[in-house]
Parts: sequence; structure tokens; C-alpha cells
Amino acid sequence: LDFAANSFGADRNALYHSTLLPETLAFMRVEEHYAHHATWVEGLVALGFGLETQSPRYFSAIRQGLVDHYEVKDTFYYDMHIKADVEHGDSMEQLIRAYAKPESVEAIWKAATESIDAYQLWHDGLYRAYVSHTRP
Repeated sequence: LDFAANSFGADRNALYHSTLLPETLAFMRVEEHYAHHATWVEGLVALGFGLETQSPRYFSAIRQGLVDHYEVKDTFYYDMHIKADVEHGDSMEQLIRAYAKPESVEAIWKAATESIDAYQLWHDGLYRAYVSHTRP
């Protein structure tokens, strides 16, 4: 929120209290489910595959767009997340190999795929709302 307020003059309070897109809420609920109601391995895999393996590609494009079109100079947030998320995402295979039991593989796979699907749905919602300008 501070980044948007400082870079674009947005009202931080208005951003905080804005209505979230349905796709944003759906993504949050999937991640919250795996964080609070699943095994720790499923939770880490959901976050790792659903967010950290996906975000470097998106963050790189967003960062470049902000620099090219809005002349944003401070890209630390994006640079830091791109680097960290690559490292975290790369460690998911090691985590699965070390801690997955044969009886948990299906649940771990489900956590990964549901989280990736929810992340993609979230970005579909962003496109729908802010590029094609169709909001519910």
C-alpha cells in the first residue's frame, strides 16, 4: 500500500478499504485453507507452487511496465521478490522429496494444483477488471 501511495499518490486508506475482486478473494481463501486446515507440507507446497513459482514471471513484467510507463525508479520490492521467490520455488522439489510420504502424495499434488489454479484465476480477474474493464 505504501508503494502505491508513494509512487502514484494513491490514498492508502482508500486502498486498504477497497472492495476486493471475487477472484482475489478466491485465491486468498485457497491459500488460507492450506495454511490453516492442511498439513504443514501441503501448506508450504500450496504457497510455494501456487505463488512463489508463479510470481517471478508476473513480477518481472509488472516491474518492467512500471519502469517503462510510469517511470518508477524504486523497484526494490519487485527485485527482492523476484529473487526470493525463485529461490523459494526452487526448494519445493527438495521439500517434497524429503517430507512427502506415499500416502500424502495425492493431497500434496492437490494442494499444488489448486493453488496454481487459484493464482491463475486471480490474474484472470485482474485482466478482466483492469484490462477488459468488466467488473461484476
